[in-house]
Amino acid sequence: IFGPAFSGTYYHYPGARSSFRAIIERSAKSNHRASLRLESLEFLDDRCVLKLEGNYEADGTPRFFGVGPASAKADESSYRLLERAAKAEVGVKYWGSWQAAVGWRYRRAEVQPGIIPAPREVPVALRASQSYSIPRVALTRDTRDYPATPARGSFSELFGELADPDLGGSADYRRVGGQWRLYVPQSKNWTAAFHAQMESSLGSVPFTALASLGGPRSLRAFPEGRFQDRGAVFVNFEERWALHRLDVVNALTEFQVAPFIEAGTVFHDADRIPLRRLQTVAGVGFRAVVKPTVVGKVDVGVGREGPAVYVGIDYPF
Repeated sequence: IFGPAFSGTYYHYPGARSSFRAIIERSAKSNHRASLRLESLEFLDDRCVLKLEGNYEADGTPRFFGVGPASAKADESSYRLLERAAKAEVGVKYWGSWQAAVGWRYRRAEVQPGIIPAPREVPVALRASQSYSIPRVALTRDTRDYPATPARGSFSELFGELADPDLGGSADYRRVGGQWRLYVPQSKNWTAAFHAQMESSLGSVPFTALASLGGPRSLRAFPEGRFQDRGAVFVNFEERWALHRLDVVNALTEFQVAPFIEAGTVFHDADRIPLRRLQTVAGVGFRAVVKPTVVGKVDVGVGREGPAVYVGIDYPF
């Protein structure tokens, strides 16, 4: 559909708690991407956290199934998303594992008719351009041994965001949320990993800013963005089993098998979460881990609408 394509990704890890990533992608038709991301959890002699990110992208693969937990697979439509985004966040550490952070995100998103054949066309009302200028505050606590390849500890976060036309964008809404990740080593070869997350918005949330479930990090049996609404809640659990360890090019590589279960739903109002619409997924992940920074994965999930396979980099949580 998109013709011949080129994709290149560069990773650099200046420290156990720092990473840099650059992506260049181009296809003959429709798709292109240039992305940079820098994250340092040991900035200024480990007193601060710095996160910088930029993305310029045209993507013809997104799909839309409607808004709400009861959206039907038969209502699938495709669209092309043009996005320009930049984000910066700085956090100050205190009391050892705590961090208070402030940041700002600018994003411009434009929805165009899709290229991939689908049962329906994306609604005309959604073919619009939105700009976002969003300050963010967050409070976190991080006791993980390694951020990218954790085997023990926990990560907790509470955050708030404000989108307001007076700040330079066209959107007008508020969003709050939080998450909790827990990693419990049960033996040398077994680690239990748990993740819970919830977010909710008030105001007129544009289509391109809705909370969503589905994809490589939540409900891994469904396509990315399968369920969308103003809020979302979900939980993940994995049992990570280190099946074998092997020295590969002077780096100890750990091969893992990780059975997992997940459940989640989207909602319009936080006081009316439709638990009867809860979606569940079961599956297994196959991982190659080079501590402290690299994870390659193949995750296979099965849900109500069948199976899905996701291949990529990094743990889902």
